Amino acid sequence: MEANTPITSTTFTRSATAPLSKDRCFFCQVDEGQSLFTVRTENAWNELKNAMQITQDPVLMTRLNNAVPPTDAHAIHERYHKLCWTNHVFRVLRDDARNQARPTTADLPMQMAFLIKVINIVDIETQNKAYLPMDVIETTYTSMLGGSDETEKHTPTLTRQWLKDKVLSELPSVTSVRQKNRQKPSVLYCPEACEEDMVNTSMMKDHASEMDNTKMLKKTANLI
Repeated sequence: MEANTPITSTTFTRSATAPLSKDRCFFCQVDEGQSLFTVRTENAWNELKNAMQITQDPVLMTRLNNAVPPTDAHAIHERYHKLCWTNHVFRVLRDDARNQARPTTADLPMQMAFLIKVINIVDIETQNKAYLPMDVIETTYTSMLGGSDETEKHTPTLTRQWLKDKVLSELPSVTSVRQKNRQKPSVLYCPEACEEDMVNTSMMKDHASEMDNTKMLKKTANLI
């Protein structure tokens, strides 16, 4: 890329420009004795360029248009603070990648279908006096979606609390209770299907019982 090639077709006025000191951070132009790093590689230059195209900050875009890419061995390359690079480049590119990974409109009905399936499983099992830990329910839903890679595309962001709220809102007969060990996830059960004293007993179940719950959910999921 040549140094005088414009990065964008956006027109900048003089009021949008700001003097750039090559001895200071490209982003903040503040000198407080912090270490400065230099954009020396083409890869770093491309990351900077792509981030600026996303944010469209007029001041930074103007500085970039006047900058010289690192392919020019005789140029004084842009300098930056590590924190400024993180805020203006790394996080911008990361957030943009996450947004692009969001599911398309066509993917959302599939999410809804899996959610309904999980809710049906919880309904069936709690009516059969089962006590279902939320981590088991979450794992079941995640497996239906296709694993952790697919859950990153979930809209909205998939959390255990979001999933629990969805299940409880659709199943008024189901209640959430916290276990005596607060580090363990809450448990869903149906009070009408269970005796009250059985709830306290379920809170004492060990890891083996939780594994049984996992197998039970998987078995039920295959039947629906």
